[in-house]
Amino acid sequence: MGNNDVIKANKYQPRDKRDFRRVFNNIYAKNLPDDFDEAKARALFTPFGPIGMLKFDKNDMGPYCMIAYFSENKEDRTTGPAAAQRAVDELNGKEIDGKKIYVKPFLSVEARKQEILREAIKYKNSKKKCNLFVKNIPETCAEKDIRDLFGKFGEIESVRLFSKEKGKNPYCFVCFHRPDHASKAISELQGIEFQGRALQINHYEIKEIRKLQNVENQDKIDFMRFRQS
Repeated sequence: MGNNDVIKANKYQPRDKRDFRRVFNNIYAKNLPDDFDEAKARALFTPFGPIGMLKFDKNDMGPYCMIAYFSENKEDRTTGPAAAQRAVDELNGKEIDGKKIYVKPFLSVEARKQEILREAIKYKNSKKKCNLFVKNIPETCAEKDIRDLFGKFGEIESVRLFSKEKGKNPYCFVCFHRPDHASKAISELQGIEFQGRALQINHYEIKEIRKLQNVENQDKIDFMRFRQS
């Protein structure tokens, strides 16, 4: 505390490495209005900070661009990331000329694939309690038959029917809008005879999570074998 009589000790807390991974100064924008050009894109993103690079182009989905913020002072490592973060916070999801634009940190192709996979798993997990996996379906069963049978328990969002092929018996996925409707359908239809077949119904288990569970179970089996040997 500035003298020899008072000593104050604080626990050292290292910075979370994830904080470093979250720092970015390159962003990617898409779903821009069809009449956008490079000048309009630059006018949209300049208010958030100095732009070092802006690459504008168009494809079948419409205009898109990549922006890199920077500071002329090479020792300044906060201006660029701060500007990029402000642009993402204020522009992502903003409606311009009837289109909600997408503005997110720029990612490599592999990182983007991982992000899409995470978002897909998150969405599937949110629908897990609404989605049913139905087995032992008659070979002559049509989608209309499934909708008529399950539609009695609530509004159906989608039905995906897979006919018999490559030696596999027919099966289908039935997704309700509400989880309580799906639960009621299971309790009422489980094991009933439908066109000569006893239906087998379960909540759908996400494929990616199922794979992880299978690997975990196999690891446990291998470990038990190792202990026994």
